[in-house]
Amino acid sequence: MQEQEQASVLKKKSLEQLIKSPKGGIIIRENPLFNNSMPASNLSDKESHFEVVSVMMADVTAEATMAEMERKINFLMKVIEE
Repeated sequence: MQEQEQASVLKKKSLEQLIKSPKGGIIIRENPLFNNSMPASNLSDKESHFEVVSVMMADVTAEATMAEMERKINFLMKVIEE
């Protein structure tokens, strides 16, 4: 039961972090619920399905990233010209 509560708290914190994030991005954190010392044979199906990390993906595209970089470069070019 305690593991379910920990999973629930982790999901809630992850969601809050994703919502509060000022910029989108991919945030990768180690999963504290996964214990590397525990053999895979002792894990339940849910626990052993994805063992490595918890991954949260926000809405970020390569196009948006390129547009932001272009905007910054243009700004720097204007500063240099002045």
